[in-house]
Amino acid sequence: MDGQAADAVGVLRERRLGEKAQSDLHEDRSEASGPAKMVDARGGMVGNGVPAAACRVVDQAGAGVLDEIRSPGCAAAIWRRELPSDFQAWIDALEPDSLPDVRIVVSPNAVHDALCSLFDEQGVPASDGRARLARDAAELAGHFGWIMKTKAVRLRLDVIGDNACRKFHLDNVAARLLCTYRGRGTQYGRACSGADPSVIHELPTGAVGLFRGALWPSSEGTGIVHRSPPISGSGETRLLLVIDPVTDVS
Repeated sequence: MDGQAADAVGVLRERRLGEKAQSDLHEDRSEASGPAKMVDARGGMVGNGVPAAACRVVDQAGAGVLDEIRSPGCAAAIWRRELPSDFQAWIDALEPDSLPDVRIVVSPNAVHDALCSLFDEQGVPASDGRARLARDAAELAGHFGWIMKTKAVRLRLDVIGDNACRKFHLDNVAARLLCTYRGRGTQYGRACSGADPSVIHELPTGAVGLFRGALWPSSEGTGIVHRSPPISGSGETRLLLVIDPVTDVS
């Protein structure tokens, strides 16, 4: 997989998504001190000692950024990357019926072999592209397992041709990793007072998003919600990787 974590740590700059998006979502370094505010995008407290929702999104072009999900106030970490052009051409050219549809619960270090076996069973044509898909998903599972300190992961490759999960939401897990290998990426934004985000961002194809869920183990709420992009009627077929931690294993 290109851009491994060891190559990324400490050398990549935060990508800015525009002044409005930056003020809405991303870390504000302009005020290190000053009067207390009602809402602190970096976490902290809101009135009467009530924890503020974590609303910071860290967005960088390297795998090391995913570790930031454990930083106070960080609700989402985004590894902005492009998949190799030959891989993208391969996966975009597959007929929808040939895309892998996978559900497994395994230890992170067993993901690669499990995927290869399932790809054989499902008739996914052997190719360099198939090998890269198995390798990339396995490396993402390994990194996710390390970040979340989990012995097992629940991994899905979802083939989506409609408006799945069209409402903005928090997942009922501690955290979820999402990567769209084909088609439009996951949409996300900052939720305010229960309303949908006023500014909506979309992960590029191939980018990796790690989002805190409703069960994140801290007193901070989570103010960043996400959804699948609306594609019904477009003729588009997405292939989405989803990785969750599994905690009920010995």
